[in-house]
Amino acid sequence: MTYILNILENYLPRNDHFSVKTYHRIIEALKYGYAMRSGLGDKDFVPGLDDMVAKLSSKRFAAETRQKITDFKTFNDATHYGATFESIQDHGTANLCVWGPNGDGIALTTSINYILGAGFVSESTGIILNDSMDDFSTPGLVNEYGYLPSPSNFIRPGKRPQSSMCPTVILDKRNDLFMIVGGAGGSKIISSVTQVILNRLYFNMDVESASGLQRIHHQLFPMTLDMEDDWVHQNPEVVRGLQSKGHNLTISYPDGFVAVTTISLDMYKRSIVGVYDKRRSGSVAYM
Repeated sequence: MTYILNILENYLPRNDHFSVKTYHRIIEALKYGYAMRSGLGDKDFVPGLDDMVAKLSSKRFAAETRQKITDFKTFNDATHYGATFESIQDHGTANLCVWGPNGDGIALTTSINYILGAGFVSESTGIILNDSMDDFSTPGLVNEYGYLPSPSNFIRPGKRPQSSMCPTVILDKRNDLFMIVGGAGGSKIISSVTQVILNRLYFNMDVESASGLQRIHHQLFPMTLDMEDDWVHQNPEVVRGLQSKGHNLTISYPDGFVAVTTISLDMYKRSIVGVYDKRRSGSVAYM
């Protein structure tokens, strides 16, 4: 996610949020980000991963990627974005954000992966068992788009599978807590949390608006741009503009997107504001 945000730093028109150019650039950054994800894995098992993470955190590498983006069209070949392997499609999660009275912040994301996990309950504890083994890639299986599974995510004893979870704590220039954010909802977590952060920090929206604004999603596999139905109806000119650049569109209902939990300092209200995503059930508590 840091890589995506670095690509978009000082690259979006600040006063033109709902433009074709803005959304096209966000989509292209997402596509590059999800392409790089296919090479990630457990650092104890993937050689050179520390170097790759350092590169993905580098503003210089992000700037080089930015130069590859054209405002005139998109590309529907995943290899153009650097993806040679398919990323696994992970599933549901739960997210919790906590802002302490002493200024400490916690973003906690947990998962049993698919709905009801493995479909089994421990007889001794009553805990639903996860099916996180499904987060690994399976050797020899070519996906429906002709891409091989990522070797960096093959099953090994003691290895951790890939995950889209990205609990995030953001500090201001004085290293004081400014924002805590995380999401629940599988592979759309990365794109959704990215957009909430952009809305809050880049477009200066209040916390409620930053979380509630309709979202888009693109993860390369499949090669389609997923949009919330309200977004499509409210932005027909932008939709047509994106289609003219070659984006293949699909429409989803809001509950098919990620629930992003957010707490942020509100400089105007001089208060700390927490919101849960109305796309799914949740709650906010002040103590």
